[in-house]
Amino acid sequence: MIGISNNELVMSFDRSLDAFGIGSFKTRGHATESTILDLFKEELAKKVKVLTQLSYPQLSGRKQPDATIGEKQDYFIEAEWEGNEAKGLVQAARYQRLGCEGIFVVMFPNRLRRSMPRPVLLRQAQNAKISVIAIFNDERSQDFFSGTIDEVTTRISIHVLKEIHVEIKTANIISIIRKAVEYISAALAGVTEQNLDEIFGGKSVFDNILQYEEKSYPLKEMRKGAAYLLVNQILFYHLLSKARPNDFEELNEDKIHSFEELQVYFDKVLKIDYRPTFGFRITTKLPEEALDPVKEALNIIKVLQPERIKHDIMGKIFHELIPFEVRKAVAAFYTNNEAGALLAKLSIQTPADKVIDLACGSGTLLVCAYQRKRELMQAEGKTFTPQDHMRFLERDITGVDVMPFAAHLALYICHCKNRFTKLSG
Repeated sequence: MIGISNNELVMSFDRSLDAFGIGSFKTRGHATESTILDLFKEELAKKVKVLTQLSYPQLSGRKQPDATIGEKQDYFIEAEWEGNEAKGLVQAARYQRLGCEGIFVVMFPNRLRRSMPRPVLLRQAQNAKISVIAIFNDERSQDFFSGTIDEVTTRISIHVLKEIHVEIKTANIISIIRKAVEYISAALAGVTEQNLDEIFGGKSVFDNILQYEEKSYPLKEMRKGAAYLLVNQILFYHLLSKARPNDFEELNEDKIHSFEELQVYFDKVLKIDYRPTFGFRITTKLPEEALDPVKEALNIIKVLQPERIKHDIMGKIFHELIPFEVRKAVAAFYTNNEAGALLAKLSIQTPADKVIDLACGSGTLLVCAYQRKRELMQAEGKTFTPQDHMRFLERDITGVDVMPFAAHLALYICHCKNRFTKLSG
């Protein structure tokens, strides 16, 4: 009997596989981001010009986009695995400063990371659901879309070649901002109960108003609430700086090396108005290790370009941003929008009617009253002016709430009815 070594047996078996055309199944392993990205770029190149050679200076060195596309190579591709949208958007914000036309943040599904034969991987990649966030530097709104590799590369090419316009998807924007908040709240684990007390109005609020027992404060929800307050402040300040650039300098992460330097921006607003918004000096209570997540949240907000979103839609985003479990913990309850609109219609009969809500919560009834008074003015053939906006919010419509957190939200949402108008307080 002729002896055959194990190596010879394996080689013989491999040749048999090759003879049947399935030898490639021997290649097995985990897909890397670049494996899927190469397939993605290959498909995209069938529809639009693709390059990968450009790189750009950044604070931490040089960064190269995963691809640049278009005839002028002025659109960038930033690829991430599913769940890393916030990371991709932070990078997109940095690319945005370079003056590109747009950035496509592409998320590959995590199931493609599993170990599998290469032919199976390629087949699954062709049919996998890929998600994309498209950010533009012109008047176009963000676009959120998903589909197979063929479907999403087709839509990207259409954006590049035809510059299509799409409707704003508020649910997607809210989801992304919430991810930024999660980063911040995770970094607040070391914030003490005393500091959280002070952020939300003092110990008496939780002991006497919310009826929490000593040592039973909802610390997890309070930390999240603090993170949402800070993100709201950043978002609101960003809107103010875009609407009134002569009054407020734009937030610049390169100039923010401490929370004290971030607070300087907010203090400038306090000298004019908006105390319910910026009266929470949250930055003075936060640990320095939370600064980087806060700066990432700042970048995410800037890349989403909320200043381009219509006032009413921006108000909806503020209204729906904070999850119920966080609002419940700090007694910031919402009235149903439809119920608020009905109550305003039944109770307000003329544009001159005055309104007070002694438990305004997040301001739903105040906003509905504002909208009703405005509609009645316009029904009389009158033009609604910034002066009318000021009169509504400073004299005609009053909201009171025992919880500072709720009043904070109410001001945001009411101000979004006409955020370009300067209020006196």
